[in-house]
Amino acid sequence: MNPDSKPKLASHARLRNDPITGNPLLLYPEGALELSGSAAAVLKLCDGVSTVRELSLALADEHDAPADQIEADILPVLTELRDRALVVG
Repeated sequence: MNPDSKPKLASHARLRNDPITGNPLLLYPEGALELSGSAAAVLKLCDGVSTVRELSLALADEHDAPADQIEADILPVLTELRDRALVVG
């Protein structure tokens, strides 16, 4: 994954909230990952059209934080999810 990648959820992955705890989950056929609120916010923006850089800028504007730091924080997460075939792009 790089700043020009256009990530989106894999077709078999779904974002949902745990019905008991309300925590965000990434569901896929083999299981589920409990997500932090920030990871869920990133994945909600992954539409396959916006680049990682654009996602970082949007989150930076929303949270009044440096876009380069957000990009540095989200790239490893998106790379790991891509390596697990839960994100494509």
